[in-house]
Amino acid sequence: MTATVTKAQIGAIHALKARAGLDEEAYRDMLETRTGKRSSTALSRAEAIAVIDHLKLVSNRPGHGVEAAPKPARGAQALDGPYAGVCRALWISAWNLGLVRDRTDRALVSFVRRQTGIDHLNWVRDPMDARQAIEALKSWIAREANVVWDLPAAERRSLGLSPARWRKIAVVDAQRRRLHVLGRPADLPQSFHDLSDTELDDLASELGRAIRRSARQGSA
Repeated sequence: MTATVTKAQIGAIHALKARAGLDEEAYRDMLETRTGKRSSTALSRAEAIAVIDHLKLVSNRPGHGVEAAPKPARGAQALDGPYAGVCRALWISAWNLGLVRDRTDRALVSFVRRQTGIDHLNWVRDPMDARQAIEALKSWIAREANVVWDLPAAERRSLGLSPARWRKIAVVDAQRRRLHVLGRPADLPQSFHDLSDTELDDLASELGRAIRRSARQGSA
């Protein structure tokens, strides 16, 4: 039997959430991205440990006494703020839609700076700047790839979809349409909406490879 989260772990998660400056939506999106759940009370002990470790990293600021985050990989810029995950997910969506050639954090930072004039040290942590960066990414992706981000809340709830899950489905649906335009219709499962989050991510990556391959062949 899987051990459930303890009260001490829940307390630690919420303390670190406040320390990291996460608003409620960003916090729940982070939980769902990392565990598939949107409430700390639904976590297992192992999941809670993973969330706590992540929150310790994103709240790592001078004077907090938290162990330093690992050095970023080549092309990355240590985007470990509370809003970095959402922005990075949108950037990877753009990559899988064939809109960008460079999927690295460095390219993401450059894009946001060009679009908003905001330095990444602000938008990965400040809620207002983060919202501007996120909306810039979403608007650009919607315009260039016809991604339908906004499903009416009532309809989304009736389908049992969280905002984060709907974003995954919307990207895959846009990829399907994009491949059709490229003359390479995707052979998707009829019920791809029922795939798990991990399966949707894998499907988006697979379709992204097909889109980039088609684009290269078209420009050859």
